Amino acid sequence: TGEAKPIIRMQGAQLYAGGRQVGGNIILTLTKQVSQSYLTQLWSHDAFKKQEQEDLTTIANRVSRYFTPIILALALGTFVFWAFKDMSWAIRSVAAVLIVACPCALALASPFTFGNAMRVLGRAKTYLKNTGTIERLAAVDTIVFDKTGTITQARHRSIQYKGTELSEYELSLVRSLVHNSLHPLSQELYNHIKTDTDHHVTNFLETEGKGIEGMVDHYYVRVGSERFVSDIAKVNAPNANHTRTWVAINDKVQGYFEFEGQYREGLNEIISALKPHYKLAVLSGDNAAEEQNLKVLMGDDVEMLFHRSPMDKLEYILDLQQRGHNVMMVGDGLNDAGALKQSNVGVTISEDVNNFSPACDAILDARQFNKLHHIMRFSRGSINVVRMAFGISFMYNAFGLFFAMQGLLSPVMAAILMPVSSLTVVLFSTLGTWWLGNKYGLLQDLTDEAQNAIEQEQENKLAEAV
Repeated sequence: TGEAKPIIRMQGAQLYAGGRQVGGNIILTLTKQVSQSYLTQLWSHDAFKKQEQEDLTTIANRVSRYFTPIILALALGTFVFWAFKDMSWAIRSVAAVLIVACPCALALASPFTFGNAMRVLGRAKTYLKNTGTIERLAAVDTIVFDKTGTITQARHRSIQYKGTELSEYELSLVRSLVHNSLHPLSQELYNHIKTDTDHHVTNFLETEGKGIEGMVDHYYVRVGSERFVSDIAKVNAPNANHTRTWVAINDKVQGYFEFEGQYREGLNEIISALKPHYKLAVLSGDNAAEEQNLKVLMGDDVEMLFHRSPMDKLEYILDLQQRGHNVMMVGDGLNDAGALKQSNVGVTISEDVNNFSPACDAILDARQFNKLHHIMRFSRGSINVVRMAFGISFMYNAFGLFFAMQGLLSPVMAAILMPVSSLTVVLFSTLGTWWLGNKYGLLQDLTDEAQNAIEQEQENKLAEAV
């Protein structure tokens, strides 16, 4: 399904391409061609047929639409006024008007501001598809979050051991056994247990939906459900918010590892900052086990929908847009691709920025998720910088035109003022966006903890490659 927890499918059930079998072997019967597959139907939706177009309603285009007619009208008026007095003076004045009113400053304000804004966001590990994304970010009024892997961490769930204390040697036995399994919980447990010793495993057996077992360094080790590790164990009532993996060594139950879904750092702060300005919603293909926890974090007024398929997510975004909302979808993977594409702005949260959905407009490094509200404020601030840059340009033009239309400004002086205005606008746009980036903490380097995590991840990849 694309979600973190596997689901059980009985004999005769329908499976979709892209699913992953954990445990033993299964026999599949192909019932549809690739052209009829679930994902193909999703990709064939109208949202994926939209042609990429330049945004023709940008600030620069809206302003420049009126600039040329106004300047030509002023130049004509100046010529008519002075033509009856002195033709040479009229030509001189019209030349000064046309030179000093050059639209270069207006043309430079938007690309320099948004281009530099993209560099600032890049420093904050936020990579935009194009400069038009900034304007669309500023226009957003609704933010929809995926749950699993987006507001919860995909790789760093909280794992706690409870029971008889395990020695380092016993932990190494467990780690060696789970290393042989591709089950998500086994992989998480393998990464969680830190030991330097690996043991040879024989007679390894994985029982679907129950657990794994094998001989590890002459010890019989079982890891899995409570009933699996000991037939006489008393099964506890299921915990809706936790997953438990039990451990038995030589048929003696030692205890269990408890996996708890961990929300991303700074989620409380992000929600508190966004709620006054945006309508918020949560979509998930998972069950509603986390609903109460999410309500505590986000409030009862945030709409939460569970058991949603990728197509359901896309249709929800489309419904919001038809009601007049500008929607930003924040997701993490292929099952969010339709919603990311349909939304006005699709943002992918990526644990590895080399892996992302091509349907998105922006990629946000997961380690920078706690700056999401600052990124939204920065986008709105960038629009204000463009507007102020336009204001500076207009003041230059008004000042120059005032003297040029009276014949008090020579074409040479007008030619000097024109590049000065352009340079001023470029400097203001650049410094303005850098000031905003610093104000919202987007230019700060990663914390030592985040940097160490990156270096450790690189070392792990290198070790796996070796």
